Amino acid sequence: VDHYAAGMTGHGGEDSWDRMVRLASYAKIANVIPAGLYSPVASQGELGSSPLSHMRDVERTEGGRLFADRASAQLVFQSRSVRYNPAVTASVEYADLETPGVEFSDDDQKLVNLIRASRPGGAEQRIQSAESIAAYGTYEQQLDVLKTSDSDVIDAATWTIVRYADPMPEMR
Repeated sequence: VDHYAAGMTGHGGEDSWDRMVRLASYAKIANVIPAGLYSPVASQGELGSSPLSHMRDVERTEGGRLFADRASAQLVFQSRSVRYNPAVTASVEYADLETPGVEFSDDDQKLVNLIRASRPGGAEQRIQSAESIAAYGTYEQQLDVLKTSDSDVIDAATWTIVRYADPMPEMR
């Protein structure tokens, strides 16, 4: 039955976490720890790629992070929702730092203000932030994702632009 479903649909429409678990099983990884909310992904039709390569495609599509768990032989797959609204685990008062060299700096490494996004079988979408381009110049990124509709591609690209068109200053 699994082979029939794979041949007919390519597992298109399954949640990204379910896809990650299935791909991990191909690499003999017993479990993937979920974190966050997941969206459906399109089928991955390429043959000959490693399971990790396919897992990285799913990671990029979800806008999440895939990494090894330190406490076990498992993977952790965090969705974009975990990184967008992180829970505070510890806080330190600035006055308690006792370091005169603390600086806030703007870093353009994460800056993205023009995205050309596409999905298999879909149209290319172009999302930009005119304000960011006027202020910093053009920082372009190509985003190829396994979303199931063009509107999902627009949502993913828009989220990236909203998040990274003007990155917040960071404490170094």
